[in-house]
Amino acid sequence: MNIITKFDLGQTVWGIENKHVEAYPVCLTCEGTGHYTLKDGKQRNCPECYGRGTLHEWRGTQWAPIRPGVIGCIEIAVYQKVSKGRDQFDDKFCYMLDITGVGSGQLWYENTLFPSLEDAEARCLDLNTQKEEDGS
Repeated sequence: MNIITKFDLGQTVWGIENKHVEAYPVCLTCEGTGHYTLKDGKQRNCPECYGRGTLHEWRGTQWAPIRPGVIGCIEIAVYQKVSKGRDQFDDKFCYMLDITGVGSGQLWYENTLFPSLEDAEARCLDLNTQKEEDGS
């Protein structure tokens, strides 16, 4: 059996991840100062932003590329299925990158790895646009 993978050992690739998006808007209660002044001149921390001057907001998730990594491990699982009297094979290719650990790190599937940053960014744009159109 000859098994051909999309990527090779030692190849540099870009992965994509679905990450939480955070924002830090200026607190409107204290107008970004982080405090307010009492009538007697004493200052107190703002009760909305707890003295930070900004608020922390979660704005859902968004697909984004990660920094490039080098493939250090390829794992292949081939499963044989019998369907209507014919053999079919379902292959699973997983990769490990040096940036997320080789041997005991994160597994990356082929559909989340790309040979260039441009390809990774284009896929992220497609996924994020599709997510907006679906309303999720």
